[in-house]
Amino acid sequence: MRRNTMKPKPVLKKSPKIPRHRGRDVSDVFTSESFIRQAVAISEDEAKHDQMLSFYKQAEDQLNSVLADTSLASVHGAAKQLLNLIHFRLHPEALQNSLAKKISGRY
Repeated sequence: MRRNTMKPKPVLKKSPKIPRHRGRDVSDVFTSESFIRQAVAISEDEAKHDQMLSFYKQAEDQLNSVLADTSLASVHGAAKQLLNLIHFRLHPEALQNSLAKKISGRY
């Protein structure tokens, strides 16, 4: 049997420096993601349906505030993708109609 003789990589002594504005950008999106995860975690439980909708709404509000802030332009792409997921979860019929119109050529 062959033993692993490789030494583990040293652990970072200092955390990498993230510019303050960049950290805020990321935290706003992470907050929205946590609301989405909470909603997905309880989506199967009919008794908690209102709570699930509340989590999606909180995430939607947070992401809309990120998109409204021009200083957070570096995370607008991620925010738009998460908003698309929320719209898919909250309004599947509207998304289905929109896609049907695009496929049929009637915008």
